[in-house]
Amino acid sequence: MPDKPAKSKILTNATSNMAVFAVMIVVTFFMTPILVAGLGDDRYGIWVFVESIIKYLALFDLGITAAVVKYVAKFNATEDRDEVNRIYSTSIAIFSSLGLLVGLTTMAYALFGALPRSIDSTLAYEARIMIALLGFNLAVGLPLSVYNSIISAIELYWVKNIVQILILIGRSLVFLWVLSVGGGIVAIGITITAFALLQHLALLVIAHVKVPSLKFSLKSITSGTFRQVRNYSIWSFIAAISSRVSFQTDALVIGFCLDPSSVTYFAIAARLVQYSKSFVRSATMVLTPRFSVLESLGDYGEVRRLLIFGTRITVWLSCFISQGLILLGPDFIGRWMGASFQEISSPVLIILALPLPLFLAHSVSARVLYGIGKVRPFATTTAICAILNLGLSLLLVRHWGIAGVAIGTAIPCLVQVLMIAYIVCRATELPIWRFFQQAYLAPLCGAALATFAWWWVLAYLSLNSYLSIFCGGIIGLGLNLLLILIFDRELWQLVRGKVNVFLGREDH
Repeated sequence: MPDKPAKSKILTNATSNMAVFAVMIVVTFFMTPILVAGLGDDRYGIWVFVESIIKYLALFDLGITAAVVKYVAKFNATEDRDEVNRIYSTSIAIFSSLGLLVGLTTMAYALFGALPRSIDSTLAYEARIMIALLGFNLAVGLPLSVYNSIISAIELYWVKNIVQILILIGRSLVFLWVLSVGGGIVAIGITITAFALLQHLALLVIAHVKVPSLKFSLKSITSGTFRQVRNYSIWSFIAAISSRVSFQTDALVIGFCLDPSSVTYFAIAARLVQYSKSFVRSATMVLTPRFSVLESLGDYGEVRRLLIFGTRITVWLSCFISQGLILLGPDFIGRWMGASFQEISSPVLIILALPLPLFLAHSVSARVLYGIGKVRPFATTTAICAILNLGLSLLLVRHWGIAGVAIGTAIPCLVQVLMIAYIVCRATELPIWRFFQQAYLAPLCGAALATFAWWWVLAYLSLNSYLSIFCGGIIGLGLNLLLILIFDRELWQLVRGKVNVFLGREDH
């Protein structure tokens, strides 16, 4: 297994990322109704509309940030400062060009682009200003995002996360002030832009302090480095697009084949699953620079050990999340959205939650492939599964409605798990039977027992309030921790050690 300091650092970074994501969810949960009430339905809808446009323009990233993380981590580990500066300078140059293109595109759309007919002239003026502001934010943010990637590459996630939380809290407080003085979406747009720039500048300073040799130079921009970044980033970009097709087109399939209300019922369940996926991935993403470092040192034995260790932790965590969505999710939806949503959305939630333990576990394998530069087979597999997802969803939606779309999404997830497992085992020369035995067997057996015990306990509880659902979740957490103690003593010792350090006690 990986040595204790390495495991401890990985767990610290993963916990830090998950904590930030949890804070973001809590802030979003409380701020959304305040913003809707303060801005009004129309102006908030314009904000969402503009953000949707900007999210598609964010694809101009083209996978380059992933390439920066991979290569800066690799060359920083070998202390090759010249190569680090080549990657840094080249990525800054590429992003500056893309940022200029984004800026011109958003400015042209803000001035001349068509808006929905439902937006009247006054709101249209505000919408165009909002597009220009957020477009400027993205255009400037593209080259500055290199510093975020550099900090990730040197594995200073906790520093980046502190900055992110402070910016989030500060921005939310300014949002409240803006609404209290009657400000609209233009003031909100200015606030978003100002705090985004502040965050980028803070990360810029931190990156230069932690990597003092970092220096931009036109001489460092070489055709060889450009090809190196391009060859890696293009496959990362394909993987990102394929992932979006897999999980963002379900609403389009339902909208074209059924009716708008069915989209809403599906989206409620899918959103809970998507939050769960993002929560776990926020933890596994810290592994990319670590695998890149190990690859640069030629330590594939440690790559294999960390792959098994990281996958096992992820299976434990995702099993607990899957259990919670299946056992508590329907009652939560009923309490949150009403009885009709509980009846219609719950089957979708259960279908989408069933493959989560296996699907989320393969995110560690993805980090391995990104870290060691084997992105092409991963992207190809993701693209194949995205096409399979779309085809099955179109086929099954006519027979089983939104449940058919959920099945059409779940089956490719399982196919992708098996394909990625084969690819990563082949890339790391790890016997696939050993991988499944050491990474999956203990958590899946423990989860099966925990699921049965949790279901039996919940049969005696009335989950008719948020408090009772929360208590049911705590019971499930306790059961899973007990099973970890029984089936995985090493992980238990590691978690206990981190808790003792947090509480200021010596870890014996």
